[in-house]
Amino acid sequence: QPNVQQAKDLTDAELARFQESGDSPNNMPFDSLAMLLNSAKPGDYLAILAYIEETDGSNRMFESLRHKVIERTGIATTLGYGPRYLHSTGQLHKAGPVSGLFLEVTTGDSNDVDLPGEPYSLKVLADAQSAGDASALRAANRRFARVVLENVSDLHSLEQELE
Repeated sequence: QPNVQQAKDLTDAELARFQESGDSPNNMPFDSLAMLLNSAKPGDYLAILAYIEETDGSNRMFESLRHKVIERTGIATTLGYGPRYLHSTGQLHKAGPVSGLFLEVTTGDSNDVDLPGEPYSLKVLADAQSAGDASALRAANRRFARVVLENVSDLHSLEQELE
């Protein structure tokens, strides 16, 4: 579980940075799904790491995106909602075979709530967790793209990128 611990440590570092500067943990470069998929080869898979609220609508949009990816590349896809997936497949992503391509999807849209006794909100914690996992994936030299959408309804733009 060393890579899971690394992601937790990087999350803690993001939260400390937020407490010092007030900068959102989402301040990372935006990447392109199309560019990520251009690196796909037979035997690879795309893991969609969604740091958004899981709803019937988001599930439908991601399912549609997964079908487009399969049509375009022929590779398998998985979908996990963060930070929950960190406890089930996070170690595999960072220390498993190098056949994974990782797409992290976050949004600025959130029903944020304060965390009792903490100087940051639930959204800041989730952003720090996604940024920490992104840093751990990059440190493991994984093929990775991070897309920050304005809101969940912009998920369709990922599909349009593949047309």
